[in-house]
Amino acid sequence: MKAIFFICFIIIFKFCCSLNIKSTKESIVYQYDLDEDYYSKWSFALTGLELEFNCVNSSVVRTCSIPMDELTAKKLHGPTSSCLYYARFNSNICGSPIIPEKTPTPIVEPEFRPPTKGGNVLIQGYYLVIGASSFTIYPSEILSIISEIDSVNSDATNITVLYKGGCGPRSLIWKNGNNYTFNHASPSIQSLSVNDSLVLINGDNFCNVKEMVDIFMDEIKVDKQSIELVDHEKIKLNYNQQYCKWVEIKVVSGGLVSNVFKKEFKPNPIKINTIPSDIGGIVIIEGQRLSSSIKSTPLVKIGNYSCIVISSTINTIECNIKPIPKGSILKDLIVSISIDGIKNDNKLLFSFDTPFISDILITQGIIKINGDCLGTNSSTQIYIDDVLQNNITISVNEKQTILLFQPSIQIKKSKLYLKNEIKSNEVILDSSFYGKFSESYISVDGQIVNYTLYNINQVNYNKIPIIKFLNNITISGIDIKNSTEYSTHTYSFQIPNGCGRKEFFISIGDQGFRSELYYGTPKIRNCSIGINQMIVCNGDFRSYVELYMLGDIKIQFSNSEIKDDIPDKPIKFQGDYFSFPLKAEYGPSEISLQVCKELSVPLKVDISPKLESIDSSPEFNINGGTVVISGQNFVNDTTIDTNVYCFYNQKQYDCLFSNYTTILCNLDTTGPYNQECILKFNNQTNKNISISFIAPVVLGSSMISKPSLGGIISIYGKEFYDAIDMVSIGKNQCTNATFVNSTCITCIINTITNKINVNGGSGNPSESISLKQLVNVTINGKSGSNILSIYEKENEIEIEIDKQYNQTKNGSDITSVGTNSKNSAQNDNNNNDTRTKIICVILGIVIFIFLLIFLYYYRGKEYIEVYKLNKKESDKVNEYRRVHNVYYSKEATIYYDELDIRITNLTNFLNNINNNNNNNNNNNNNDNNDNNKNNNNNNNNNNNNDNDNDNDNDNDNNNNNNK
Repeated sequence: MKAIFFICFIIIFKFCCSLNIKSTKESIVYQYDLDEDYYSKWSFALTGLELEFNCVNSSVVRTCSIPMDELTAKKLHGPTSSCLYYARFNSNICGSPIIPEKTPTPIVEPEFRPPTKGGNVLIQGYYLVIGASSFTIYPSEILSIISEIDSVNSDATNITVLYKGGCGPRSLIWKNGNNYTFNHASPSIQSLSVNDSLVLINGDNFCNVKEMVDIFMDEIKVDKQSIELVDHEKIKLNYNQQYCKWVEIKVVSGGLVSNVFKKEFKPNPIKINTIPSDIGGIVIIEGQRLSSSIKSTPLVKIGNYSCIVISSTINTIECNIKPIPKGSILKDLIVSISIDGIKNDNKLLFSFDTPFISDILITQGIIKINGDCLGTNSSTQIYIDDVLQNNITISVNEKQTILLFQPSIQIKKSKLYLKNEIKSNEVILDSSFYGKFSESYISVDGQIVNYTLYNINQVNYNKIPIIKFLNNITISGIDIKNSTEYSTHTYSFQIPNGCGRKEFFISIGDQGFRSELYYGTPKIRNCSIGINQMIVCNGDFRSYVELYMLGDIKIQFSNSEIKDDIPDKPIKFQGDYFSFPLKAEYGPSEISLQVCKELSVPLKVDISPKLESIDSSPEFNINGGTVVISGQNFVNDTTIDTNVYCFYNQKQYDCLFSNYTTILCNLDTTGPYNQECILKFNNQTNKNISISFIAPVVLGSSMISKPSLGGIISIYGKEFYDAIDMVSIGKNQCTNATFVNSTCITCIINTITNKINVNGGSGNPSESISLKQLVNVTINGKSGSNILSIYEKENEIEIEIDKQYNQTKNGSDITSVGTNSKNSAQNDNNNNDTRTKIICVILGIVIFIFLLIFLYYYRGKEYIEVYKLNKKESDKVNEYRRVHNVYYSKEATIYYDELDIRITNLTNFLNNINNNNNNNNNNNNNDNNDNNKNNNNNNNNNNNNDNDNDNDNDNDNNNNNNK
């Protein structure tokens, strides 16, 4: 028995260890040693498929293969059997199943990417389930096959498995030892919601292992501590995006990156105050993401009313609303905020005129109520424990945000509310224990002040009072021992430096109350507009320079905060003055310093415009013109009440702001008649303006072909009006002048009588028409002229003899004079033509000679030098051959033959140059002879001499060229 087991082990061991399997979608190939056992056939009883191996032997190995196609691969499932040929026994044994460990390598195609949450997942490919009923995911997770692989109609290339889910890369292992590494489907973000600072991401394949998930906001990795929940389809995290902006979010799960999801983090207004509708005021909106990262200004609308933003931070917007007309909707208005195009979608409502108490303090024994819409001194009513307080004096500030009153009796834990047509919220008030500072305000540099406490309980007489500020700074009081009455006692406190109003809590023993102290603000003595359009304000600001450098002081002017946004005109804040540039949007207004949100006493600043000069007599053109107003302190408001009214067209023209010293009034009134207008400046100054229009401008005209006949002429220019007085050409009037447009006039020239004198050859007077004439256009008494070419050419010459001269001469004399003049003129013309031809010939010869010299020195000289060099080398070689009886090689013979050809070509080229020179010289001589024959007989001798000289010169040139 042991021997049989040993023999089987040897057989199986040899078969297992020597096998080499290669599988593709086209075939399965096994390679064996020649003495190994090998498969000869596979059978799949369920599908009736039988596959016989085709084996081929080489000198080293045996290769057995089965062809494969998709239809065959689909049937590779179910129970198997095989025929194994045992080489040692030379026998073929069938019936045993295919050994799972010796099955082909599975081919997974397409890529297997299951979802992270798992479920029924499809695996596709070849050779997936030959002799197998399950897979294993490393190290030990069983991947069950739920496809009916035991069915005849099953498809072995599409297998459904039950996957339990997972994260990151994993390996699928078959029993034959082959493994397939896969990862899961990539994470996908489908939606994202934001609620305050809680962000909820919905999608797929997020994994459920927190350590394997990373979240990126604008490429910045989110701290894993912020992640509250990670599930395959949901991620919940705390993320505080401070700014209103678009954010790009992506999730990395198991090394796989999701799509990039863009989400707008919208402004989230949560709380808003209220203001009086009849005076308007500052609206304060509190919430989240109320500014952008690029510092752009938010747009705020409350209902249909625009709220002009004064300042904004990530949590607060302050904007100003102007007074609302009576009869408008004032309740439950929707607050809309837009920042860089991103709008809030939550619903925050606002109502005007609703009194609201936000805080109560006891300051200097006076009850101070902070809030909104607190009414007026006369209209507001105070109720304590539902009882109207009649015997008190109420003081409400202009903005209706602070109400002060001094109670007539001590108030202990009583209910208080206001009524101003609308009832306010209710608060609890206790004024039985209070205190007063000895000074009305504290220096910003800090100081020692006395503070008196009233109604101290007896048990607290020997206790030390303590002031505690909101920043947890505490100050202990010192008994100044000025009285033995301890129920009302005074203590001194060293108040530190600061600014604005500081709330504090003061206690002594078991008694205490909330109060505040007030740091003083500087006093502005006067303001004026200095040089370079700078507003300069004087005062004692020495204690406030450092606060300004720290940004705790703002300049309030013209209902807004002054911005330091003009580089060449910065704001200056010194110990005795501060200055800032005048801007076009400013107007007469009050100025104050906001020190830590507390305003100083306002001062009226006069920046009234000053009129210095006006262009009172401007000249306009056809398009109108501009009236220029010069002065000082011009702003946008100056132009609101500044205009020009013209009586001619009964039209009023508005003026435009140009700069601080110039206002422009553009008038489109047209001429040609002078006009009277009146200027209204800043709604108070009237000044007369006389407008005139420039004279017509003549630039060009059409032309007349026959002066003796006249015709219609068009005159071109500008500033033409339909009020033509006269058009003249030379000394003649052009009739029927017609206005075409502002740049064209037409008229008719009847006949031409204006001529200029020209002396004839014999001194007799003659007359001819001038091509150029003085063209003059007069419109509304103003003239413009220009000398223009009216006639195309002098094609008609009229010889007119004065009547008195004709009576003293006979006709023959006149004829004689005319004939002699013509002959003389003809001879002069012939002589001039001959001289011109001779000069042209001579110039041509000179230019040709110059070209030959140039060619010789720049091209011929080069060829000659090459020729001499090559000839010299050739002679040396021939001499060497003759002495030493040396014969050239084939290559050398070809080279020197080519050299001889080049020398011959060069010689022919130089000869051609000489021949061309001779031909050109002969042609020049012939031309000169022809030219000389055209001269008159009176000049023949001179011409012959010239020809002789020319011929001599030509012969000399020929001789030089031949040389």
